[in-house]
Amino acid sequence: MKQLLICDKDTFACMNGRIFYHQAFHLPDTALCIDAVQHLYVIEKKDLIAKNLLYILPNQCQFVPFRRLIAGLTHEQANQLAKALQLIRWFQDHHFCSRCGSKTIRHHVEFATICPTCDYHQYPRLQPCVIVAIIKYINHVPHLLLAHHQRAKDSLMYGLIAGFVEIGESLEQCVLREAMEETGLVVENIQYFSSQPWPFPSNLMVGFIADYASGELVIDKQELIHADFFALNDLPKIPPKGTIAHRLIEQVQQKFTAFY
Repeated sequence: MKQLLICDKDTFACMNGRIFYHQAFHLPDTALCIDAVQHLYVIEKKDLIAKNLLYILPNQCQFVPFRRLIAGLTHEQANQLAKALQLIRWFQDHHFCSRCGSKTIRHHVEFATICPTCDYHQYPRLQPCVIVAIIKYINHVPHLLLAHHQRAKDSLMYGLIAGFVEIGESLEQCVLREAMEETGLVVENIQYFSSQPWPFPSNLMVGFIADYASGELVIDKQELIHADFFALNDLPKIPPKGTIAHRLIEQVQQKFTAFY
């Protein structure tokens, strides 16, 4: 028995707010395997032929955005859905060969497209990003740097400093550069925390914790609306449970529970 996830852009079919898994022995050729051990596949809603929708998708199904689902998912489920979105989007963007322009075909085993003209194989590429929790002692009490990002201007949510790794740059160098570019601050004692696949569009978020070293807080207004150091027991609205940002903030709070 195989399980089929059904997505529509960045949303997944759900029943009563939970992921809906269609159970079947045979699946359409366009379904992508995202977990061979659990026989888990994903397909876009538009790739299901109309006559199959009635029995594959119950009337009660609703399509819910991944960002809204993540707080209620297990770590394994979140990674599976992130992989599903990344693979679907990658295949959408690689119908043609990037070398000669010919129409590609899917590899029958690997996650890849093949050019029948020049035999070029295209594989999914990850875009590494760093995200960092920066700690500063104010009056001998640890505070956490949080920023209200331009991309979240319609909400009151504050997040951590983050950014894409550039060519020729190490992860630690990226942490230093992003902190300086977005806030004008120098950080030190950069320590790895954890990582998380993030499908917007195809990122690997790599988390760090760092200490404030020097500098005055001057924000990049193209990226941020506001930023400040907050007491760990008096934080603004933060990213939801299930995100690496939330786990980083929780880790910092747990580390310094003796201070509040």
